[in-house]
Amino acid sequence: MLINLAVGDYHADGHGICYDHFIESNLTLDEIQDAYATFFETYSRMEPFMEFCEEEEEDYAPKEFIDFLKQLGLTNGFDDTDDGDNYYVDPDQYFRIVTFIVKHIRADWEYKEVDIAVLPIGGYGCVPA
Repeated sequence: MLINLAVGDYHADGHGICYDHFIESNLTLDEIQDAYATFFETYSRMEPFMEFCEEEEEDYAPKEFIDFLKQLGLTNGFDDTDDGDNYYVDPDQYFRIVTFIVKHIRADWEYKEVDIAVLPIGGYGCVPA
C-alpha cells in the first residue's frame, strides 16, 4: 500500500509547510495509526508526549521522551538539546521517531521510502484561497 506520512501542516491551515514521506507499506493506514496509539497505551508514562511537535514552531521533543526511545533502541542523531530539557527535531527526525514507534509495536511492519514524481499541471486559479 502506498502511504504518505506527511510531516507538518498537511491541511495548509497554518504555516502551510509540509514534508511528504511516501512509503510502500505492508500495513494499512489504520494499522499504522493503531500501532502508534498502542505504543502510548503500553508505555502510559509516555502518553503526555503522544502529540509532540504539534504547535507552530514547536520543533523539539522533551528529553525524557527521546531518552526513553533511545533506551528502546532509537538511534541516529538527537544529540542536540536546545536548553537541556528538549531535543531539536527536524522533519526527517520526526519521521524516524514515528516509524520507530510503530515498528516497536508492529515488528512485522515492512516499509520503504519511495520517490513520487510530481507534475504540476496548472489550475492555480481554481483552488480556493
